[in-house]
Amino acid sequence: SPEEINQFHQDGFVVARNVIQGKELLALQEAASRITSEGIAAKDKTNHLYYDKSDGSRTYFRSERMWDRDPIFQEVTVNPVLLTHYGQLIGHPFMPIVDSFVCKLPFGNVPVRWHQGPPTWPNTHPIPNIDADIYLDHSTVDNGCVWAIPGHHLVGHVQFENFTDQELFTQMGAVPIELGPGDVSFHCLSANLRRTFTSIL
Repeated sequence: SPEEINQFHQDGFVVARNVIQGKELLALQEAASRITSEGIAAKDKTNHLYYDKSDGSRTYFRSERMWDRDPIFQEVTVNPVLLTHYGQLIGHPFMPIVDSFVCKLPFGNVPVRWHQGPPTWPNTHPIPNIDADIYLDHSTVDNGCVWAIPGHHLVGHVQFENFTDQELFTQMGAVPIELGPGDVSFHCLSANLRRTFTSIL
């Protein structure tokens, strides 16, 4: 809606519910489960990423090049509803440039500190890119959902290390982004802090 588009430009993020549904969602979840198993078992850094802990152990948390791994990741990227939302939010021609799979394993204890993504990436359109996180599971405050600070895509670089977590969560107005399977979180790359499939346009 026009109100949601305005919210996106004001806050830097907006949620669309039930974008991916039915057989498409099921196929995406099944492919993601396979990739998760491969990532846990592989223990290498060939398109899988691991967090190295102080005790010497490693925890799988991310995979790259998803479009090459299973056709469902390409199909979901060009889902007509998803592309329509993209077009409404970005307001100019766009193309997919990056795809990733982010997986927060139970008790994985892989910290994701507050951060801002780059507002623009090399060799892309000069207008800031949009990240779409397609959720495959329920993400809530209780299980560690993403938090965002509204409006901080407009203030330039923020040195988060100069603030305590208490300040970031309370004084700066952070809000939790709770989603369910098939929901999509759109956010400006400079706005934010997951099992999700991410497509950046």
